[in-house]
Amino acid sequence: MRAPDTAVDQACPRESFVVSLLQWLSLVRMIALDLAGMAKLLERSLFVATVAERIDRYFIELDWTFERIDDTLWRTSFPGDLQVHDVFVSADEPGWVSFRSPVCTQVPEQAKPALYERLLRLNALIPMTKFCVMEGGAVFAMIDLPTAELDYSEFRTAVQTLVNHADAHDNEIYQLCGMSAA
Repeated sequence: MRAPDTAVDQACPRESFVVSLLQWLSLVRMIALDLAGMAKLLERSLFVATVAERIDRYFIELDWTFERIDDTLWRTSFPGDLQVHDVFVSADEPGWVSFRSPVCTQVPEQAKPALYERLLRLNALIPMTKFCVMEGGAVFAMIDLPTAELDYSEFRTAVQTLVNHADAHDNEIYQLCGMSAA
């Protein structure tokens, strides 16, 4: 903003007002652009923070021990009849939360056809939980849910369903792989 010049201001009050108004509008525009940029950054970080805070709160409400590995990854575990199952919860894909539990880490080559057929049949039969073969060949049980409306009951249902299905089917998966119970 310019300093007032009383001689000019008195001679041309309208021009002085227009110049001041244009300077003020320019300043407002710069602030608006800064705020828009900050809003976009806040929106991105708020999405992750909001989902992360909800997941923390849901684990606490479940009274389930967990470890928050980073802003988008949690680890917990539960004792099964054969093994202690790790469960990983991740919110690293925008709009989705994934629940994963490794069931079997080593699948012998000769066991793959029968195992893969059984996993496909299980996927068609059981609700929510799907069994998948990861890049390294390990078999995981998994559930993916959208985060937009994720509430405590959906979170609880996903965790409980995943651990129940992983534990219910790990015996059969181990058998198909020619492995004995741990």
